Amino acid sequence: MRRIQIEVHPLSALVGAGVLAVVLLGTSAVQAPERPLRVRVVGPVEIAAPAPADYVRIIEGVPYTVPMGRALVVTAIGKDGGKNSVELSVDGDSVVSSFNLNESSESVSMREIPPGLVVQGGSVVTLDAKTVATPDGRAWGYLVDA
Repeated sequence: MRRIQIEVHPLSALVGAGVLAVVLLGTSAVQAPERPLRVRVVGPVEIAAPAPADYVRIIEGVPYTVPMGRALVVTAIGKDGGKNSVELSVDGDSVVSSFNLNESSESVSMREIPPGLVVQGGSVVTLDAKTVATPDGRAWGYLVDA
């Protein structure tokens, strides 16, 4: 078997390493400006169960401000009774509604929200159950580190 000897020219290796370094530094330094998102839908995320202190229940008529540095993962929306809808708003913009909570013969007081509704820190969450009698809208979720 014949052996092949390969020689690397030192100056070529040095120039190649320099070009590689410039390309790597140049591509890592370019970042698009990011607009802060208040609400994002990220899809199903598997995490460990939150600590009991991180669970949140939002009550209609009492605006909830998500703490800075945290994010609220909303899991369900509902109300104490009746057949009307409940609307969840973030910073005044309607995000999700739950209609006909009692559409079946069973009394259903809440509906699960599809996974992925995350409200960023500093946002204000409000509820409107679309009733005039009593403010009975509710939302449930938990806080995570942002």
